[in-house]
Amino acid sequence: MPNTQVVSISRDELLRRLASQRFDFLAAVSFEERSTAWAQALSSCGLRPVRTILFDYSTVVDPEADDREFRRRCRDSFNKLFMLEDINRSVSGPTNAFAVNQLTKLTTRFVMDCTSDHLLVDITCMTRVHLVALSNALRTVVRRPGCVLLCYTTPQSYSFQKEVFHGWKDTLFVPIGEQKSLKREGHARGIAFPGHYGERLGVALQEIEPDSGRLIYTRQEGRPDLLKRAKEVNSFIEKRLLLLKMPRADGSARPTDCWRAEIVNIDDFGRLRILLEEEVFYAAHDGGPIMVYPFGPKPVTFFATLSLASHPNVQSCLVYPLPEKFDAHYSTGIGQLHCYSLESL
Repeated sequence: MPNTQVVSISRDELLRRLASQRFDFLAAVSFEERSTAWAQALSSCGLRPVRTILFDYSTVVDPEADDREFRRRCRDSFNKLFMLEDINRSVSGPTNAFAVNQLTKLTTRFVMDCTSDHLLVDITCMTRVHLVALSNALRTVVRRPGCVLLCYTTPQSYSFQKEVFHGWKDTLFVPIGEQKSLKREGHARGIAFPGHYGERLGVALQEIEPDSGRLIYTRQEGRPDLLKRAKEVNSFIEKRLLLLKMPRADGSARPTDCWRAEIVNIDDFGRLRILLEEEVFYAAHDGGPIMVYPFGPKPVTFFATLSLASHPNVQSCLVYPLPEKFDAHYSTGIGQLHCYSLESL
């Protein structure tokens, strides 16, 4: 789906579109309570998908018993809410949650097999690698504008007082768009979406730390606490990045040879597009890659991967540290529900 933009729409608008037409539903099985929030919203309006596909991916979660129980509840909820004849026929997996090529092939097949009027994708509990695979699939499979809808649910709260990742086992470099080898890493620019756990961004920057780029915080209406938390836990990283300057062989300096911090609303894709296009312009001028650090809300990660994939003249790559384990109580409750549509530019 070339030349595509993500547009925020209201919940009423999404439900209106689905009420009059057939739709397929793609989501992920998870241990998080919010994983079935959109299924509940659809069911409460009497809406059922023609076909349901659920990614089930294998990760190490602690405590293991809680993980099994929460995932069982998730499956049972999907089964009950959508009145599925056989939940096992709807579940794809378990698959490797971090194998982008495998996930791209799976997602492309799901998109191509969709014969309904709409494909509704719930990105709430997909990994960031799933989102790269999804953007790859939607970029290569041409469908009419407006037929692909996205939804996302924030949690009520995060487990800020607990160790949620238990250390790190590896860091993935996931190509965005067409796979290319990275060149001129010394002139890389960074696009960092800080999350609520500064350690993860710190680990990613240890692998490759560009001397210039954008640090983009997200703001959510009615939840100033989440932005405050992200600013607090990433303050030490922000201070260091804002001191960096990209070195030039001739000793010159440009106003763009540095990091700049920004704040955008979670659904303000117009503003986000401007920031991304500026970074693409600078990267293309220098011939260096763009490194994406995707630890903010998933809608901005998806928007960034979809946007950057449309620029084949610039290499871009996701930097994604893999935790040793996830905490089964990583998040609690159901917060705000967000809706999006993919439209032509």
